[in-house]
Amino acid sequence: MRAFTQARPPWLAILLPVLCAALLYAPGFGGWWLGDDLTNLHHFHHWAEQGRLWRESFASFGQGISVEGSAWRPLSILSLAANQALAGSHYAGWYAANYAVHLANTALVALLVLRLAAHAHVDGELAAALAALAFALAPTLAEGVYWLSARADGWVTLLTLAATWCWAGPAQSHPRAWMPLAVGGPLLLGLLFKESAGVFPLQLALLALAWPGRVGATRWIAVLLAFALLAAFFGWRAHLFGHAFWVYAAPGEPQAAVDWLDRLGAALASGMPWWRALSAGGAPAWLYLCMLALAFVLAFLAADTAQRRIALALLAAGGGMALATLLNLGGFLAHGEGGRLSYGPIAWTALALGVLLARPLVNRPTRPLAVLAAAFAITSGALVLWSELGRVRNAQDGLAALAGALPTQVRTHPGYSLLLVPEHAGQAVLLRNAQGAIALPPIQTEGLLHRVLPTLPGELANRHERIAAGLLTRFEQHRFQHLLGDELRQLYEPAPARWPDHYLCWSMAEQRFLELPAPDPGDAHAWTATLLAQLPRCGLAER
Repeated sequence: MRAFTQARPPWLAILLPVLCAALLYAPGFGGWWLGDDLTNLHHFHHWAEQGRLWRESFASFGQGISVEGSAWRPLSILSLAANQALAGSHYAGWYAANYAVHLANTALVALLVLRLAAHAHVDGELAAALAALAFALAPTLAEGVYWLSARADGWVTLLTLAATWCWAGPAQSHPRAWMPLAVGGPLLLGLLFKESAGVFPLQLALLALAWPGRVGATRWIAVLLAFALLAAFFGWRAHLFGHAFWVYAAPGEPQAAVDWLDRLGAALASGMPWWRALSAGGAPAWLYLCMLALAFVLAFLAADTAQRRIALALLAAGGGMALATLLNLGGFLAHGEGGRLSYGPIAWTALALGVLLARPLVNRPTRPLAVLAAAFAITSGALVLWSELGRVRNAQDGLAALAGALPTQVRTHPGYSLLLVPEHAGQAVLLRNAQGAIALPPIQTEGLLHRVLPTLPGELANRHERIAAGLLTRFEQHRFQHLLGDELRQLYEPAPARWPDHYLCWSMAEQRFLELPAPDPGDAHAWTATLLAQLPRCGLAER
């Protein structure tokens, strides 16, 4: 067959999915910062101003990304530092990095399907295009593209797919002696981006066990090297944090016993509410799931034995990655956040679909039906994705409007204001960690925290306690332009209480500030309850 022997890949099968993904995600260049983006932007901007950008970034190789958790992701930090150095505070320059990685992953899915199909002696040209489209336009993984701080999932996928490409090698040729290094290098980089790359040695071992021909010593050496790198990674994590596996535990903190079955059950139960929130329901969302499942069943029936073995290994690889994520998280958030975590599993699942859809020597009647079902799934998924990205752009516009209106609001309201701000809009995280970055450079020309305190609804009880201890007094005294190190420590020094003169909230629906009645600060419970009672008027959720 032509697909087994051609010297060059069929470029249409690669370029068409890349072009579709490029067009669908192109409007994102007009987007804006979200969630942790604001905090990261503030930190890297400040470090660059102080001439400490690279020093602080390279320090991440010897420490976690926060004192509260055990996440070690130094290359993620370096990638953000590179964005600051190259693009400054221009959003499009940061988005371009995520965009390019997603397009590269799309091309890699197509190339890998072609290579795996060749090893299985089946024609993978159409299958490669369909698999790459199924990955590129999958609605669940979009968060890994539009949310700049979620880029690690895209990079881990890029590096592990590249390692798999090197491991498989061209059909009808023996692996080169240096191939294990071409596998180990990308894996090492992936581990430096995010701990989720630690699943890759198991994924590679599954593929080796299902390999249609002779695996050979070189490929097994690459698998063993991958496990050796994983062991070294766990050893380094244990050295840094006192435990090898836990990501969200404080360093050195003892772990409570976990009922893994209960945890898995809770995670699975959270899946459907999460999907409804992410996709906004509707016929395309359910058509996408049904047609995708049908495509797998029909393609499995049409495939030959070698295809089925490889596809089952790839499905297990994607499913294992998803299982590790579920057990780590314990559940998905009901408002739809977390789609970025499906980035890697979707890539491996798309590879499995592509291998099954490849045309065997004996073409069974169910294959055209499988191709048709896959086409319907891809189309309905693209509709869900288009709607999702539209909602994200609306959320970004609302947050940009808040940032733009803040200086005028402060100028026209003398005194100090407490401002209730939204934590998320649908699945898009707006303000969460250190939400004060919305009032600091480079988002603002001049820091405004001496005049306004952005506050999440869920933080109100803690805010009362901190204001009573002198938080606003410290802000007025020091007029902070950043909040790092010594500045944060100064905020916790006791001072006379100074209560806000104005209470406001930001309405995303109306894109304006709303005045709220001033509660009595003498009763902490009543103060909090009075402000919480105003949340429906503001269109805000408590959590």
